[in-house]
Parts: sequence; C-alpha cells; structure tokens
Amino acid sequence: MTSLDRENDLLYLTPNVTSSVDFGPILGDVIDNQFHQPNELFKQDIQLITNLRSESFPSMIEDINLEVITKLKKYCDSVTALITIFPDEVVQFHWSNCVIKSLNEEKLYIVYQLASYYSILAVNESKRDEEGLKKSGIYFQYSAGCLEIVQQLLHHTSVQSFPLNSNKIEALKTVMLAQSQEIYLQKAKINQLKGSILLKLAIRISDFYNDAIQLIGQEVEQSNLPISFFQLKGLYYTCFSFNSYSAYCNRKKKYGEEISYLNQSLYLLMQVSEAEETQYSKLLQDAENLRMQILSKIETVKHENEMLHLQKIPPFDTLKPLPRAELVKCLAPKDMELSENSSTNNLFIGLIPLQVVIQVCEYQNRFKDFINCELVTPIEKLNQNIHELFTNLNVETEISKLTSNSDLPPALIQSREKLMRNGNLEKIANLISILQELKLKCRFKLDKIWQLLKDQTVEEEALAKYYGYDKWKLGVLEDDKVGAILINSFKIYENYMKQSEEGDRLICTQIEELKPFLEIYDDEKLLKSYVPETNVLVLNPSLQPMIDNLREVSMLLQRLEGERVNFLKKVKKKASGVRIIDQYRQKSCKHRLQNTSTHTDDLQNLLGEILKDEILKFNDEVEYLGGTRVAQDDLVSKFSACNLDFINLKDQLKISIKRKEALHVLDSTYQGFFEIVGNLIQGKDFYQNLLDNIDVKMNQLDNFLGKRSESRRFLQEKLESSY
Repeated sequence: MTSLDRENDLLYLTPNVTSSVDFGPILGDVIDNQFHQPNELFKQDIQLITNLRSESFPSMIEDINLEVITKLKKYCDSVTALITIFPDEVVQFHWSNCVIKSLNEEKLYIVYQLASYYSILAVNESKRDEEGLKKSGIYFQYSAGCLEIVQQLLHHTSVQSFPLNSNKIEALKTVMLAQSQEIYLQKAKINQLKGSILLKLAIRISDFYNDAIQLIGQEVEQSNLPISFFQLKGLYYTCFSFNSYSAYCNRKKKYGEEISYLNQSLYLLMQVSEAEETQYSKLLQDAENLRMQILSKIETVKHENEMLHLQKIPPFDTLKPLPRAELVKCLAPKDMELSENSSTNNLFIGLIPLQVVIQVCEYQNRFKDFINCELVTPIEKLNQNIHELFTNLNVETEISKLTSNSDLPPALIQSREKLMRNGNLEKIANLISILQELKLKCRFKLDKIWQLLKDQTVEEEALAKYYGYDKWKLGVLEDDKVGAILINSFKIYENYMKQSEEGDRLICTQIEELKPFLEIYDDEKLLKSYVPETNVLVLNPSLQPMIDNLREVSMLLQRLEGERVNFLKKVKKKASGVRIIDQYRQKSCKHRLQNTSTHTDDLQNLLGEILKDEILKFNDEVEYLGGTRVAQDDLVSKFSACNLDFINLKDQLKISIKRKEALHVLDSTYQGFFEIVGNLIQGKDFYQNLLDNIDVKMNQLDNFLGKRSESRRFLQEKLESSY
C-alpha cells in the first residue's frame, strides 16, 4: 500500500501489479456480435488501447517517469471513452490478486496507479535545489488530486474488489498533502524565510499527520498503513514548530511561554526517542538533533528567567494555539478527462452507438419478420399442405396395392398379422385345454358330492331299521329344508353340465372346420398361393387413364413444391445480404457531411425509410407468392377430383371370381377365429363360475352334514339310554 524512501523519509504509494490485456479479440467480438458492425474498421483504435495499457506498467519502479505517466493518463482517457461506448462488464482485468470485470473498476485502479506514480516521482525528485523541491511538492499534490478522484469514483461505483475504503484513501491523500507541505518547508528553509513562516508550515504538517491517524481510527490493525510513522512525523513537526515559536517568544520577551514550549517539546521528543522503529532512522536522528538543540538552550533560558526576568511559566494547556499556514491542495493532473483536444477523443469514430444499434436491430428484426411472415412461412405452409395431402391420401401406395397382380390385399395382410398376434391355432389350443381342465374339475367335485350324499343316506337308512322307523325321528335328507335346497342346487349344476355338452360339441365342430384355413394363415407363402392372381387393369379398362391423370397432377404438385424450395433458398440468400445497419451508416455519414444532426424522431424516420426501401426490393417475390398460391389451389382441386373418381371406381372394380371366393373364405375364417375364441373364453368363464359355485355349496353341505351328524349322535344316545 505504501513504501518508505529511507533517504528522504518520505512515503510513496506502492503500485498495484496487473497482467497484460489484449483488447483485440474481446472488443472485436463485441463490435461484431453486439454492435453488429465489422471490427476491422476499428482495429487500429483497439490496438492503440492495448499498446497504451501495455506501456503504462513498467516492471521496475525506477522506470516510472513522466512519459509513462502521460501514457497512463492517455490510457485512462481511453478507458473513459470505452465506458461511454461499451457495456461495463465487457473486459476482464487482473489486478494484484483480484479479478475484475468492469471498465469503471479498471478506471478506479488506473487513477490510483497514477496517484502511485506521482508519489514515486515526488520522492525521486532532487531535494537539494529549489526546482527539484518545487516539482516534488507539485507531484505530491497531483498524487493527492488523483486520490481525490479515486474517492469520487468509489462514491459512484459499486466496487467489491478495491482494497481501500473511502477513509483510507482520505488518509493517504492527507499524507500526500503533508509530504508536499514538508517539501515546501524544506524550500522555505533553503530560502531562509522567517521562523514565523516555518512554524506555521510545520504545525500544519503535524495537523495533516494527526488527521490521517484520526481517519484510520479503529482500523489501525487492518489498515496496513504505517501509523507509527505518521505519529512520529506529527510529534517531530509539532516539536519543530514549538521550538521555532519559542525563539519568537524570546524575541518578544515572553520568557515564561518560551520555557513552556521548550518543556513541552522535550516531553514530546522523549516519546520519539523511546520509539523502536529502526526503519525510521533518519527521522529519529532528526528528532534527536532537535532534542539536543533544545537541551542546549533550555538551561540558559531557565537560568536567565530565574535570575533576571522572573516570569511565571504558564501551563502549556493554557497557551493559545499556534498560527497555521497551508501551501498545498489537491491538484488534478491535466488531461484526466476526455477533451476535444485529446487524441483518445478520436477513438471509434464511425462506430454506431449501442443505443442506436439497439434501435437499428429492432428494424432489422422487423425486416426479418417481413421475410418470414410474408414470404418464408406462407411458402413453407403451402409446401406443407402438399406434403400433408400426399401423406394423407397416399395415392401411389393405393395404386400399387390395387394394380399389383400377385400382392395380397392390405386388409388380408392386416388380418394375418392380427391372427399371429393373437396366437392363431395355439391360442385356440390353450383355451380348449383350460376349458377341459375346468370341466373335469367340476365333474369330479359333483361326483364326489353325489357319492357323499349316497353314503349318508345308506347309513341313516340302516340306523332307522335298527332303531325302528317309528322311533327314528331324524327323517330323510331330502325332507330336510336345508338339505333339500343344497341337493336341488347340485341337480341344477348337473343340468348345466349336460346342457354345456352340446355347446362344447358345436365349438369342436367349428374348430375342425376352420383349422385347415387357419393353418393357411400360419404360412405366408401358403397364403399367397391360396389367393389366385388377377389383372385389375385388364378387367377394368377405365382404371389406367384415371391413374395417369392422378399421377400427372401429383407430378405437377411435386414440381411446384421443388420450385418453391429453390425460391426460398434465393429469398433467404437475398435477405441475408440486407443489413439495415450498413444502410444507416451510409446515410448517417451523409448527414454528418451535411452537418445535420439526427434526433430520435429523425432516427426513427430514417430507419423507417431504409426498411421501406429494402422491403420494396422484394416486390417480385411477393407477386410470385400470390401466383404460386393460385397455381396450387388449381392443382389441388384437380388432384382432389381425380382422387375422388379413383376412390369411386376402386369400390366398383371387377376382380376374378376365384380370387373373390378365396378372399371370402379367408375373411370368413378370420371372423370365425374370433368367434371361436370368444365362445371358448365364454365357456371357460362358465366352467370357472360353476366350479366356484360348487365349492361354495360344497362348503355349505359340509356344514350341514356336520350338524346332522351331531343330531344323529344325540338321537342315538337318547334311544340307547331308553333300553
């Protein structure tokens, strides 16, 4: 942040380190793509800026001179020009350990770098002659002036990366002014000005350093500024002014005040001598010399006052403040802003401003909208209509299907594919297997039930004979209310089984009849050989002329479609050559040559005229669109009429009787397959429901017989006990 020149005990601002930037590809890309203008026109300007930046940052501090500062100021003016022309975030810069992407921040760093360079020049100037001191003092004020500009830029720029806040910059500016005042104090000494002037200059120097310390305030540890140096400088120049003022008091015979100032000086210089900052050896030596000078005269002054003058020594804090004089101020270096005489004011002459480019692009988009909406889209829509017409009607496919002698009809092919997806004979075999299995299960369970009922009846009959019919009160199974209902249900199920036999036999007969033809469907070659060939064109002489007419109109529509494809290519190529911005540049140049300005309204009128002129160049294309639309309407009308005649004739076509009979048999087979599958599924569902019902009634029968068994056992025990 700051560095010390030990020879002069003066601080200079440490320059920031930055890496080179090639503006060429960056700004060139922006000019091409955002400004929509050829960057080749501005390569010289861009190279000038690149060179200025590259030459403004020497690698060695010793190489910093007025020539480098002049280049840096020109580069700063160039950045100001860039800010007014380009977006702020257009270029990325590297400063020290920081990456920024802002032209405004770049300017902030550049102005701070100027402050650093001026402080280095001020330190390096000779301090042995008036001319060197004069230049050094001015350079320090230029440095302070640059820092003041940095403050203004910070106030108007949202900056995250800059290492200094406003207070620190104010502190550094104050230090630069303090050092400039020091230079003028040295110049006053060389010119042997009066002590009263020296003390006014010195006490103001002390004020400057104390102000800098106050500005840093609570940020001492984080400031990275040599606070101790400021404190020592402030103390030294305070004591210097007190010593000078004590001589004035002696001349005015204010011996008490003289002693008070000398005592205070010694007290403050004692603090300086206790400092451990060895890097400030020259400052400490100057303070020590001043202390010895005061010590050499204070004893004499005190002795004379005690013996002769007998003046009271006033407390130091009761003395009035010393008078001050300030010879310095912040000076802004010349040519820090763009001016009419600045060479950088001629940068990017002819580059249309971005605000104008945005409006030009709006008119360019209007032109594109005209081309798309009035030409491209309507043509593409017309061609799309032709494409959809051919796709939906699929005429060639229909003609091929109709006129092919050996090809199978599409409907027959679709039927075969559907049969194959549904499993054909395998599907039927699987359904029959499931149906037979369910049927056997039903038969087995019904037989088991009847046997169970028979056994139960025989057993109960035997018990009735044994105990006597008159005593056996249980009754027969069929007389029981619950038993009768269950037995009746099983009889109904038996009836269902008998009735289903006839349906099963009918299904089997259908399957046997259809099986040979379903096997034909299994083999595509066999299917083709089964269907006899036929020559539709021979049997239907009026078909060929109709097909020829349909194909002729279709060919004309296709030719029209291809013609439009070529037309669109030419339109797009012609439209791609229209650049509103080039037309605007030419016409705006004429305005400049005629010294006429273009206001917002004038700009809109000018762009409107350009757009109108460019649109008028496409009159022939617009007329072509109208003509080709009419031509398509006529052809589509003819095509639709021909296709309608073709469809009507197709429904009345004659084909060979054998082929018709074969197709009829195959269609009946196809229909019969799904009828059989439906019947099998229905039979499977029937037997499944019957099986479920048998299971339910069988469970009810088990419960019924269980309860009847309990009743029978109870009756037996009762009869046995009566004997």
